Amino acid sequence: METPSLSPPPAKAPMPASSPPAKHQKNATHSWNPCLAAAFHALQAWKHAINFDPNNVTGTWVGYDVCNYTGIFCAAPPATDANHTICDKVVYGIDLNRQNLSGFLPEEL
Repeated sequence: METPSLSPPPAKAPMPASSPPAKHQKNATHSWNPCLAAAFHALQAWKHAINFDPNNVTGTWVGYDVCNYTGIFCAAPPATDANHTICDKVVYGIDLNRQNLSGFLPEEL
């Protein structure tokens, strides 16, 4: 009888760096937004923490443009926000009501 392996599961692929790869920049229709970098990393961590997504909402959470993700809304930062001079958009809201998601909130949020 073979003994089951007690080795840990394989690690998840590392998250992309704060800047997109050159390929993404070349094909992008807009410049890289440093204010959305943190949102990208947080949303990708959250996506991996969601273990039930019956409507496949997080299936649209692909690529660096978080403003195109289902349920994620972006807008220009208010003039009183310190980011208003360096970013044209920030994540302004998230609406995942009635999506029946389950999982946990990762520390990145």
